[in-house]
Amino acid sequence: MRRFIIKLLIFLAPIFVVLACAEIRLGKVKNSYNTKLALLKNIPGCEALFLGSSHALRAFNPEFFSHQSFNMGNTSQSLYHDSRILMRFAPILPKLKVVVFPISYFSLEYNLETALESWRTFFYRQYYGIPANNWAMRCDIRNYSKVALYGQNAISNQIFYFIDALLPISAKGLLRADSTRDLPLPNLSANGWMPCEGAWLPIDKTGKYFVEQHHNVMREKFRQSNIRYLRKSIEFSLQRGITPMLVTLPVSYTYSNHIDKSKYLWMQERIRGLCTEYHIRYLNYFTDRRFGPEDFSDPDHLNSKGSEKLSRILNKEISPVITDGK
Repeated sequence: MRRFIIKLLIFLAPIFVVLACAEIRLGKVKNSYNTKLALLKNIPGCEALFLGSSHALRAFNPEFFSHQSFNMGNTSQSLYHDSRILMRFAPILPKLKVVVFPISYFSLEYNLETALESWRTFFYRQYYGIPANNWAMRCDIRNYSKVALYGQNAISNQIFYFIDALLPISAKGLLRADSTRDLPLPNLSANGWMPCEGAWLPIDKTGKYFVEQHHNVMREKFRQSNIRYLRKSIEFSLQRGITPMLVTLPVSYTYSNHIDKSKYLWMQERIRGLCTEYHIRYLNYFTDRRFGPEDFSDPDHLNSKGSEKLSRILNKEISPVITDGK
């Protein structure tokens, strides 16, 4: 029995070595989460913080704001994660005066943990220390292992890496696997904004499709929990002298024409109710006619031109709050 255990350990040793090396190397991989956090820590003088999903990621360009700002939005980011990001990182931003919460059409009925990109939940846990919001996901190994987090390609990449090191110079690189899912944001700016030039998709033909995709992830059962996250965020901000602002970003007419009006009206009632209760502002640009087809990269995401336009408009609302404290 003893000999069997020794042989088993000898057999497993190379596997453990590969896994350990993979964990170390993957810990150094840049992704959208650790990159954004590193950038945020470089601007402790940040006075305005923008949260939100990809809508916000492409919309708020701090370059056009009068005060030092940072865009902490990310793809598929939920109100739960917005709330936890604010609470976790506000202490390292001593000059923070304003925090902007984007409220998209789907926001109050959306939960990242049940969506197609639920795997992003584990990136928040590993890189921001934000746990999943349900116990089942908190027990997932992807919360703790980067090999599990990045997927099976992570192991094959490490095997190919070691084999590649033994090959002659002329053959190096031939056996390397595809890169792992490192989630870099292309052309990410130092202020956290991600530019998008021109239009990616024909806006006039895809609006209905985009709305349907959002309807697929919207569930009324998430309404109350999302309102609760907003309440906590608002109260957290006000207690620390930070002004919270709620903003609904513009969409193209091909998107707004296909929404469920009852869902939209319910969202408007709840948001305006919160603003009345806490005496905070809500800026709704959802169907703002200042934004035309030339301002969008797809039916519900602004391109660089639209981002500049929105940022300049919003700056006029935010700047007095920071300057005068009103």
